[in-house]
Amino acid sequence: MLVQTLTNSSRVLTFSPDSKRLVTEGGYPKKVQLWSAESGTLVQTLAGCRLDYHNPNFSPDGKWLVTRRDGDRAVQLWSAESGMLVQTFAAHSEKCQAIFSPDGKRPATTGSRDATVCLWSLGVEKC
Repeated sequence: MLVQTLTNSSRVLTFSPDSKRLVTEGGYPKKVQLWSAESGTLVQTLAGCRLDYHNPNFSPDGKWLVTRRDGDRAVQLWSAESGMLVQTFAAHSEKCQAIFSPDGKRPATTGSRDATVCLWSLGVEKC
């Protein structure tokens, strides 16, 4: 099956934990898009995700996506179902990356070049 993604290259491809969806990041301007891995059709583009977002990753349960915007000191948590931005996690003085805890209880853990790690909770604006 061929999935026609973006007019420019898709640089990041990540499967959801159940392998039913695929998230791509790429193009110009960069877009983060969700695809059906079964049919190859576009399901949605993350709402408001029009800037240079990078490194989309699914949560272990597939309900959430986390992204990092180019040059930003924060990461964004998105609903993988609705494509809406849920929360922005910002606490670093340098660029950062995010991961989910394996059990999914922490929506994001961020680490930065500023030598800090933050363990975030949903709805809490400080780590």
